[in-house]
Amino acid sequence: MIKSCSVDKPANILDVVNQKLFIELNTAHDEYIKCCNYYEWYYSIAKRVNPKSYFEIGVRLGYSMGVVISASPNMEYVEGWDNESYTPNSIQMAEKNIRDTVITDKITLNLLHKDSQLEKTPPSGFFDLVHIDGDHRPEGVYHDICLVMGCCRICMIDDYYNTDTAKGINKFIKDHSAIIKNSTTIDTVRGMCVLEF
Repeated sequence: MIKSCSVDKPANILDVVNQKLFIELNTAHDEYIKCCNYYEWYYSIAKRVNPKSYFEIGVRLGYSMGVVISASPNMEYVEGWDNESYTPNSIQMAEKNIRDTVITDKITLNLLHKDSQLEKTPPSGFFDLVHIDGDHRPEGVYHDICLVMGCCRICMIDDYYNTDTAKGINKFIKDHSAIIKNSTTIDTVRGMCVLEF
């Protein structure tokens, strides 16, 4: 399924998502917004999967989450965790940003200040699509994937081109190959690994 997502990939994310979502647009931090090879993949995967439920570890300002919501007309429930180590008060900023730009009344949005590394139990419920962009240490990303593996259908993991992140992902794939139906690496600006369970 994921390999066919390039069909739905927009040329530029700014053509299909409300530009106001990207509050860092036209600042020194907008290179991955404008590169045309990052958020476009989140959009295309979400468009193909058409999730009703979505979970994210590492929300920061809500860009990926907003893109996924924008591409998912059947979305009903969205949950996200962030320990706010990159940007203070980012959960509050992300919630306002998403509510102001992409969310509709039919979607329940639940953003929490949580450190996934301290969690022993997965989020409640089952998620059609999950995105992990939290702890990039090998043991950190491994922990996060283990946390969600039993409660999701598809898991996107960002920063595969980061050596430590790749080590954690590859170890997970090796240790849990029996439950993985498919693993795909996508050549985004930072690299993405998509696991299908």
